[in-house]
Amino acid sequence: MNAPDATQQRLDPIGGLAVWPLALVTALIVVAYAVFSTLTQAGEVRYPMFAALAVVSLVGAAGLLVWASLPESAPFQAGSSLVMVGLALLAYILEQVGMWGHNASVHNDFGQIALGLLIMALAPFRPWREIALLAAAAAVVVACGAWVQAAYFATGTPALFAILATVQLLAPALAGAAYCRQVVKSIRIWQTDAQRSIRLHTEASRVSLAGLVVHQRLCDLDANVLPFLSEVLQRGSVTAVEIDRARRLADEVRGALVAETDRTWLDDLVARESAALTEIPAVVPANGAGPNGAGPLGLGVGRVHDDERRAARFTPRQRAAFGALVVMLCAQPGFDPSSLAILISSARQAESAVDADDARHSEGAAVVLLEASVALPARHLRAVVHPFVAVLRVEFSRVHVAIRGHRLTVHLDAEHSEAGYRNADRVQAGALPVAPTRNEH
Repeated sequence: MNAPDATQQRLDPIGGLAVWPLALVTALIVVAYAVFSTLTQAGEVRYPMFAALAVVSLVGAAGLLVWASLPESAPFQAGSSLVMVGLALLAYILEQVGMWGHNASVHNDFGQIALGLLIMALAPFRPWREIALLAAAAAVVVACGAWVQAAYFATGTPALFAILATVQLLAPALAGAAYCRQVVKSIRIWQTDAQRSIRLHTEASRVSLAGLVVHQRLCDLDANVLPFLSEVLQRGSVTAVEIDRARRLADEVRGALVAETDRTWLDDLVARESAALTEIPAVVPANGAGPNGAGPLGLGVGRVHDDERRAARFTPRQRAAFGALVVMLCAQPGFDPSSLAILISSARQAESAVDADDARHSEGAAVVLLEASVALPARHLRAVVHPFVAVLRVEFSRVHVAIRGHRLTVHLDAEHSEAGYRNADRVQAGALPVAPTRNEH
C-alpha cells in the first residue's frame, strides 16, 4: 500500500472494526443539530421548502457515512466520501437559499458545522491528504456563501463572516486530518518494528531450523531407505527383487520431496489444524458432505487445491486474514474437518466450479473458494464469521459469503499486480526503505 493511500482502516482492519460506531454517533449529532438549528431559526427561514430539503440532504450524507463505515462495506471508498461531502455541501447551499436575505448571522447555521463534523468522521477511513483537500474545497464554498450574504447581516464585514464560517468547518475537519496522519504514522512505526524483530528472529533461528529439517529427512530415511541399504551391505549382493525395491523407494523419496516443495503455508496450516482435530469426533450436519463426499463446489474435501501455488503469492496481511478465518472455523464446535475444501485458481477456472451468479470476478484475477460445514445455527455461524469477513474485505478486492444451512462458502478475489507481489517480497527482505522506528525519533 502506498503511503498516500494509507488509512487506519487498511493498516489496522481489526482496530477499524472498533471505530465505526463513532461514525454513527457523529451522524446522529449532525442530524439532531440540523433539526434543532432549523427549528430555532424558523423566524429567519424565508423558503421552508429549501430548508426542509437541506435537512433531507444532510440526512442522506449522514446515512451514507454510516453505511460506508460499516464493517460489511469495508473498505471505505473514495467515491463514498466524495458523494457524502457533495450531499453535505448541497445541504449547506439549500440552507442558505432557504434563509436568503433573512439570515441574521452565520455562527448558528448548521451547514458548515455539519460539514466539518462529517469530514472529521472520515479520519479512520480515508487518507489524511484527501480529508484536508475535501475540507479546503468545502471551505471555499462556505466562505463564498458567507461573503455574498454579508450585506444582509446586521453587523460585521464580509471577510469577518467568511472567516467565521470557514473556521467552524476547518477546525474539526483539519483535526480529523491530523488525527489520521498521526495514527497512520504510529501504526507504520509499530509494523516496521515488528517486521524487523521478525527478520532478526528468523535469521537467528535459521540454523536451528535447518538442523530440524535435516533431522526430519533422516527420520524419513530411517523408516525404509537406511534399513534397506544396511541389508544390502550386510549381504554383499543385489538381487532383481532388491533392485525393484530400490526403484520403488527412490520413487517414494522423490515424490515426497516434490510434494514437500509444492507445499505452501496454507497446506501446512490446514494440515496442522486437521492434525489437531484427528482425535475429536466430527459432527457431520445432515446436509454436509461426508468424509468421502464432495461439496457444492465439486471439490474433494479435506485438502487445499492450489495447483499453481497461488497461496505463496499472498501478502503477509492476506495470509494472516485468511489463515485466521481457517483457524477460527477449525476451532468451532461442530466443525466437520472432512468438509473443509479450499480452491485457489484463476477467475476463469473458478467460473467453471461455481454458479455464474457467484463468479463475478475480473479477468485474470486469482480467486479463493473456501467451503466448510459447521453444525451451528445459520444466525450463530454468521455472527461468528462476521468480524473475520470484515477484515477480509479490507485485504481482498471482492468478498462474498454464502451460508446455506450449516454450509459456509467464502469467495475471495485476490487480484494483485506482479509489481505488488515483488514489492511485498522486497519489503519483507528489507530491500525497500521502511518507516523509522520509535528509537530513531
